[in-house]
Amino acid sequence: MGKKQVSDNLQNGGGSAGIWGCISSKGTGVCNIYTGRTNQYVYKETLENHLLPSVELFYDPEDHWIFQQDCPSAHTAHSIRDWFKEQSTEVLPWCPRSPDLNPIENLWSLMDTKMVNTRIT
Repeated sequence: MGKKQVSDNLQNGGGSAGIWGCISSKGTGVCNIYTGRTNQYVYKETLENHLLPSVELFYDPEDHWIFQQDCPSAHTAHSIRDWFKEQSTEVLPWCPRSPDLNPIENLWSLMDTKMVNTRIT
């Protein structure tokens, strides 16, 4: 699971958009397209509104699953670690700066290839 920052000129004055998405061996989950920067509060909202519904699509309540994420400060904040504990969600320990090991990077690469000539409006 992860996010992708898409930089391009947006309608009315530039900026960037981001996509948070998740995948599992059972399929693709609920995505979130956003503008602006992600902080711990935005990330928590994304987890609640996009990760949890994705988990409900993929898994039965008694199934065991492990969440994998990269390590920007918004993802490793104390409030986020506390949220995972409250949700009883196991998070895979992950090395900072190792995106090549993250399976969702293959999806982002495919999206980049398909969107190379797309102008975001």
